[in-house]
Amino acid sequence: MIFFRQRLLMFLFCIFLVHATLMADSALDRANTQTSLKYLKAATRYSDLSLPPQNQWCTCAPYLKQHKSTILLLQQATKLPPVDFSRYHDSNMLLPKDIGFINGLSECIRLLMLDFTYAVNTKQESRAKSALVTALKTNSLIAGVPLLYAQLCRTGIISIIFERIQDTVDLTGNGLEIFNDATIQNFCVLLKQQEKESLAGYQNSLLNESQIPNSELGNYFKVHTVPGLKINDYTALTKQYRALCKLCAESLDQPSNKVWLQISNEANAFNRHFKTKMITPIDWKYNYLKTISDLRILRIVFEAVKFKNRHGTFPHSQEQFVPEDIRKNGFISFYYTGTRDTFKVTSSVKNSSFEYRKRKPETQSLENKDQTLSPFGVPVPFNK
Repeated sequence: MIFFRQRLLMFLFCIFLVHATLMADSALDRANTQTSLKYLKAATRYSDLSLPPQNQWCTCAPYLKQHKSTILLLQQATKLPPVDFSRYHDSNMLLPKDIGFINGLSECIRLLMLDFTYAVNTKQESRAKSALVTALKTNSLIAGVPLLYAQLCRTGIISIIFERIQDTVDLTGNGLEIFNDATIQNFCVLLKQQEKESLAGYQNSLLNESQIPNSELGNYFKVHTVPGLKINDYTALTKQYRALCKLCAESLDQPSNKVWLQISNEANAFNRHFKTKMITPIDWKYNYLKTISDLRILRIVFEAVKFKNRHGTFPHSQEQFVPEDIRKNGFISFYYTGTRDTFKVTSSVKNSSFEYRKRKPETQSLENKDQTLSPFGVPVPFNK
């Protein structure tokens, strides 16, 4: 009997130790999350980060050094080693590994958007606004990094924001109606700004690709050439690569399928020299269009919510509320259907749509119901 009690006490003590360890880890995770978001918000608040002027190339190294203070804040937010700015004194070449903080931004955005969902569910308008505004401004911070890698990361970030807003609606019913007209207008201004940044970001990145020195491109191509293919001089290939990238930059916002078919055919002929595809213009165009489509759909969503706040019902047709710059844009087509309490927006771009369904709001706290729905464990103030 005594032996049994000793074993039971030992078992209960082990459970206590495990529980205490998990609680300590959870508290540490919450503290780390708050610290990350603090640095992230500081970077968006005090940043002087700006896009290079349209059609004017700004090389990578000067760009990074010019915005050193903001980039250091982003490094702290993503817990990655700081950038070695001395590396760029003698070279303007930049690789994705040299801007590792971009890898960590997606996780920061997820945390912000989880906080957005929690705040909407608990009807904390100021907190929800702060989370979404910070997420959008964070995405703007890397718009001027003149690498295709950075622009593709921005596309991923927009997808995260888009999906979390859709999930928020699904979880909370018509929860976005907590936002007033002024807040919605602020969101729409930021979303429209994201569109301009996406076009300029992709164009500047493609122009950067077209200006990489022949020696750098030649050395890179040699490593990836199809085995057995003998190329003594890579000058012709580097010239073709730069011409294709420049043509993509100039044609990115043009709807002509004929131009893009020509670009695609030339890219396929170019890629046959290599083990992996060196240039994928159709993928670049799709990623750009998907980003623009998602951003415009979000604007339509918030405009529809504003309409309902004023009239008590969602609009029945897009002519009643969709901004003119979206309705009259022939590059991407949007289709809207609405009833009193629901609406749906679809786009001519594949995999880009939003459905605002009438759902019964969850009665149980999101954080208590499913730990994955909130990174905080307990409500954490995220002051405006």
